[in-house]
Order: sequence, then structure tokens, then C-alpha cells
Amino acid sequence: MSKWGISKATGWRYKKGLRETPKEFLEKVLQFLAPDEIARIVYGKKIEKADINDLLKVVNTAVEDPQFRSLLFMMLNRFLRDYVRQNTNSYVVTEEDLKLFDKILEQKSKATREERLRHIKYAMRDFGFSLSLDSVQCVIKGNN
Repeated sequence: MSKWGISKATGWRYKKGLRETPKEFLEKVLQFLAPDEIARIVYGKKIEKADINDLLKVVNTAVEDPQFRSLLFMMLNRFLRDYVRQNTNSYVVTEEDLKLFDKILEQKSKATREERLRHIKYAMRDFGFSLSLDSVQCVIKGNN
């Protein structure tokens, strides 16, 4: 246990749940484990495919339990860091957004309104209905 910076007695207390495991210690341990190894240690079983109910349980538990939430974010950062960064820096344009855009254009003539709606729908289709800083900069610079 000295390689983790704790005594054997402290490790035993963490393992038995007699002492709360500090976040810093968990971060050190998680750096060396894959998700399936973490599941075997924490739950004593092999990881199975998750379904929507599992996702809802995780989100609900993370909302209610700060320690669980911290562990969840540590794991997301470790295993999905690039994916999370990529997707948190974009906005998915919804049908409601397009309806709001249409409502804003109500004061314009019918031809102008239809033209602008057509252009925004083409642009959204080209961007996969997802806006990011990079995609907006490409349009501004004319690098589409």
C-alpha cells in the first residue's frame, strides 16, 4: 500500500468501509484501471451493457450523492474526456429553435421569411443540426 501513499491498515479500513475513501486516493487508483476493472472491484462483477434505466439511475444518484457525482465526473473525464469536450462545446439545434426563428421573422415579408428559413435549414442540415464555435467560425470566414 505504500505505493499509494497509505498504510496497510488504512487500505483495509477503506476496503471494509470503516473509513471514507478520499477523492485524491480514488483518483490515484483510477489512473491505473480500465472501466471493467473498476466495475469488478466496486461491484464484484463483470460489466454488462447498460440500458436507459441504468443511465437514469446513474444520473439520479449523481444528483443526490455528491461523492458519487465526483466519482462519475472523474471517470467521465478519464475515459471520455475528448468526447465530452467536443460535445459540450456545441449546441444541438432543435425543431423548437427553428420555430422560434420563424416566429422572429413574422415581421418580414413572406418571401424574405421563406428564403431565410430555407437558408437556415440548409445550414443546419450541413452542420448536422449542431453548432460549435469551429463551425460558426468556418461560416464567418467563408471556409464552409
